[in-house]
Formats: sequence, C-alpha cells, structure tokens
Amino acid sequence: MARTGFHFLHGRLQAKFSIGPHPKTDFFVRKCGREEWTKFSRYHYLNHDLNHVCKCYGLFDNQEKIVGFCAVMPFPHPKVHNIRRCSRLVILPDYQGIGLGVKFLTAVAELYKKEGYDFRIVTTLKNFSKSLVKSGKFLLKDCSIKKPDLQTILNKRISSVCRKVKTCSFKFVGGVNGKSKI
Repeated sequence: MARTGFHFLHGRLQAKFSIGPHPKTDFFVRKCGREEWTKFSRYHYLNHDLNHVCKCYGLFDNQEKIVGFCAVMPFPHPKVHNIRRCSRLVILPDYQGIGLGVKFLTAVAELYKKEGYDFRIVTTLKNFSKSLVKSGKFLLKDCSIKKPDLQTILNKRISSVCRKVKTCSFKFVGGVNGKSKI
C-alpha cells in the first residue's frame, strides 16, 4: 500500500511516498530546475518545448536520481484566476506502469490545493486517464474527440495529424471532503 506525507528537508517542502508490492523505494517530490526537462523531453508525446512560465517539479528516488518531471503553469480563464494546470508530466520508461505518474501528479496537485489553487490536467493517454479516474482524486470534466488545430497540421506531416484524438480533462478534487490520502 502506498503512503505519502509532506515534510521540510533543507528548508524546502517535499512530498514523500513509496509504492508496493515492488521493492520498497521512497520517492520524493520537490521543485527542480528547468534544465531537468532536457532529460525528459524526448519521452513526451507532444512537442519538446517548455513554456517559460512553468514551475518545475522532479520525482526523485532515494538515491536522488530524478525519475519524473512535472511542469505546472497558470491556466488563463476569463472568470477564474486561481487555476493551475499540468502542462508536462513524464516518468522515465524504466519507472512507468507502476503507478508513479498518478502519485506524482497527486503530490504536486496537493501542493497547489494547499495554496488555494484549482489544479487541472488534460491528457490523451488512455491508460493514464483510466488511472486518474480510478484514483478517486481527479474528476473527469470533459472527454471528447478533437481534430488537430491548423498550427499542428502546418507543423507536422499530414498523415500524422489527420486522425482524431480523444482528449480528457481532469480537475483535482483530492479525497473525501477534499482531503487527499494516498
């Protein structure tokens, strides 16, 4: 069973969790530099750009190796100004498929919720969407099939963008009564 907790280490707030039944490894979430994106950009399914307004977070194992990256940015909305959204979330291939992505995203979302922000993510990954729903901590706001926009068509080969893509939008709600427990 997974556990999580927030604590201060070297003056910085960190989230800590472990996973099971795999060999016990603790993982830590903390802010990291933008330069870490270079280790993860080739594994992201969209483009390799990272918006300059993003705040970056890393997922580190107990040997201080970074195994996950999350970038969060303000979400422009005409009426609601306290929305933040995950613009990039990547777990290294050797660490995928064991639930780290959802736990990492949940830990980052909890940090923003504590600061009074709504936290959102949009994804086209089917299995990740299912995991978000199964976690009970993310509310599915919208799921629709979208055609690529004109800019995407102009930037890529026509054959790769003519297919329709199912896009799902989620809002972090935490656990029961807004309190999140992992």
